[in-house]
Amino acid sequence: MEPGIKGNAFFTASLQFKKPTASKRTKSFSIHFVFAIVSKAHQSGGHGFVFIVALSPNFSNAMGGRLFGLFSIRNNENTTNQIFVVEFNIVQHTNLHDIDESHVGVDINGVNSSVSEPAAYYTGNHKKEQGVLDGQTPIQAWIEYDGPMKQLNVTIAPLSHQLKPNCILNSRSIDLSPVLLEHMYVGFSFGTHKLVSKCYILAWSFAMDGKVLELDLSHLPSIPQDCTPLWKSFKLYLYISVALVALLFIIVTFSISYLTKRKRKLTSEKIEGWEMDYPHKLPYRVLTKIPRRLSR
Repeated sequence: MEPGIKGNAFFTASLQFKKPTASKRTKSFSIHFVFAIVSKAHQSGGHGFVFIVALSPNFSNAMGGRLFGLFSIRNNENTTNQIFVVEFNIVQHTNLHDIDESHVGVDINGVNSSVSEPAAYYTGNHKKEQGVLDGQTPIQAWIEYDGPMKQLNVTIAPLSHQLKPNCILNSRSIDLSPVLLEHMYVGFSFGTHKLVSKCYILAWSFAMDGKVLELDLSHLPSIPQDCTPLWKSFKLYLYISVALVALLFIIVTFSISYLTKRKRKLTSEKIEGWEMDYPHKLPYRVLTKIPRRLSR
């Protein structure tokens, strides 16, 4: 398996996820963020991105692609990884138990989803609407963990849906105490392989044991436009230049041929037998130079 392309971004400092008491209870935490996944036109990109809580922000030995730049073939699903993951996946891998090509999954110490749901959100009247994670439009996501209740909730909605939906997309009871140690790092990671897509985190707000600060959705940065690589621009310029040169060559060749034939027509004089008795014959090229006079 090829390593693929990967990238990640973490909050610079570690955060305290457990209270310094004998119980070592995991704190509650929540995050609200806005993201966009942009794939090539008319193609499904790969592979999406993940929100992660990890023991270390260093994943230099990890692989990209379906492993999201977090794991290698050897340590995927290793219980010593100490990583909590919520994936926003846009490529289906049946060997990783992916349910479809656009889903939200919860992973522990690997990318094999223990619980996942197709991307969807609920409207104000509790109607479930299917969503597409790589629709090239901003999407909101809420991830909330209740430490005392050991309850995890994941919700998504398009940016046009200003308020958080009342109905939760992915909810499960889970004890993160064995996974989250006292100090952990939070951030995002992504990976691509043969299929290419770009993942953007446009805004995010994180809180421990409290409510996240509201995001100002009216001042989000715009999704960067996909610029054509320099080598592709040069290649296009080269094709256009060759086509123009070829067209110019055809025009010049046709013009020279036309002028040559015209010159031959003006200079060539065929003398017939009867013309020998009339020495004052004027060539055609001379006649063309005589000024024309209008007769009345």
